[in-house]
Amino acid sequence: MTTSSTKVLLIAPKNNTTQLLEQICANEFQCEVTTAEEFTAAEKLLNGNSFNIVVLGDDIPGGDCRKLATSANKTQKNALTISAHGDPAKRSLHCQLGFKKQAGPLMAPELIRAELRAMK
Repeated sequence: MTTSSTKVLLIAPKNNTTQLLEQICANEFQCEVTTAEEFTAAEKLLNGNSFNIVVLGDDIPGGDCRKLATSANKTQKNALTISAHGDPAKRSLHCQLGFKKQAGPLMAPELIRAELRAMK
């Protein structure tokens, strides 16, 4: 797989970290990036699409991120799932629910770069 065919879903409120992650994926690696800033939209995207990478950031309005983490693990079995929540306890919880990797907001950009380089 080339990174230009890689589909990335960023689930998080719009902030500097998510904007940076979006730029890295789209501009540096030419990935197809989809963002969800609200619970219902995120749930629909997870249930109706296939992604190679799913990043769950800070809480979004309209629902429980534990439910999204569980849904992502069920519907995106082959995806690399990354918790980039600002709260270390929530990152740990996401991993307990099956997320494969975690990184705080400051380290998430480097983790994404490393994973996308490995996919080339």
